[in-house]
Amino acid sequence: MPDGEEVEEKVVEKTLLQQQLERSAEALEKLILEGTEQVTNIRVANDSREVDRREEEGIGREKIIAQLEEEANLATEMFNEISNKWNSILKDNDPLLIHEDMNQQKEKCEELIKQKDGIIAMLREEIREAERKFTNDQYKQNEDIRTLAKRIEKHIVLMRKAYHRERVFIENVIMEERKLLIEANEKKWEELYRKRDHEERMQCEKKFEQQEDFMQEMQKLRIEHEEKHRESKIKLENEVEELQREFERIKTMAIMNSEKLDYNYQILKKREDENLIINSQQKRRINKLQDVINYNYQILKKREDENLIINSQQKRRINKLQDVINGLRNGLRKKNQAYDEWTKSEIERLTKEVKKMQKCVVEIERRIKPTMNGRKAKSRG
Repeated sequence: MPDGEEVEEKVVEKTLLQQQLERSAEALEKLILEGTEQVTNIRVANDSREVDRREEEGIGREKIIAQLEEEANLATEMFNEISNKWNSILKDNDPLLIHEDMNQQKEKCEELIKQKDGIIAMLREEIREAERKFTNDQYKQNEDIRTLAKRIEKHIVLMRKAYHRERVFIENVIMEERKLLIEANEKKWEELYRKRDHEERMQCEKKFEQQEDFMQEMQKLRIEHEEKHRESKIKLENEVEELQREFERIKTMAIMNSEKLDYNYQILKKREDENLIINSQQKRRINKLQDVINYNYQILKKREDENLIINSQQKRRINKLQDVINGLRNGLRKKNQAYDEWTKSEIERLTKEVKKMQKCVVEIERRIKPTMNGRKAKSRG
């Protein structure tokens, strides 16, 4: 039992080199974790900012789409109302009503154009805001990249210094342990030499062999420690390369995000150009409609003047004939019954002539009306 306990105590007890290796591994592991945490903090902050930006951009895009849909519905209603109004204007024959309706149509068209201008101004403001946010995000990403590069460079320098320092510590511990082992062996050797001087002479060769075996063991231990040191160095170099690859991946992601922002900006710019084209087309259609209205208004005015002239001429003739009839009736009252038959025949003749003239007026109006309807239909086309 005492021998077993002594073996367990020897297994539990660690050498100075083992203790130094553990301390060095802990220190290096702590530095690696700190460097990883610094890189992770920047990546987490960048991811969080990107999530917030996408969420804000989605909300803004939905809001703009809702506003555009609402404006499109209102514009459609106003345009339909304006289009339907033209039919009633074309059917109306009163110049004053036509003029008043034309002014109302003009005001509605101006209101529709003003509404479109407001939407265009709102979209331009959104584009300017998007450009400002893009500039800020790009600046923040550049700052993150510069900060990340500085941290990685600083961490690499710090790790190199730590590797060098820990290597020096390990070499010093190896030398100290070697020195302690040599001193212990020398003390033991001296003690044995004093106590068993006569036995040492007899076992001199044996001791030399033991010493040679001991030196070989020392050489073996040194080689093993150098091998462990080399493996640790290779492992740490691989971790540094992994950090470098992680840095390149984050840099690539930042470049991709920048390209996505450029693409979104180009889409918004293209939509602005399309809106300008649509607005110019609507203005040209409105101008064309205005020319058609002016042309129809001139035709209506001319036709109304002609109708007024014709009606006034017919009214004068009818009044003249009516005066003749009235004069004849007054003359007939003063004359004898002998002229009654002649008067009746004359009245009938004049009445037929009046009816004939009225028929002529109706025929003239009937001939003018298809011409007016044809020009109205042509103006609508």
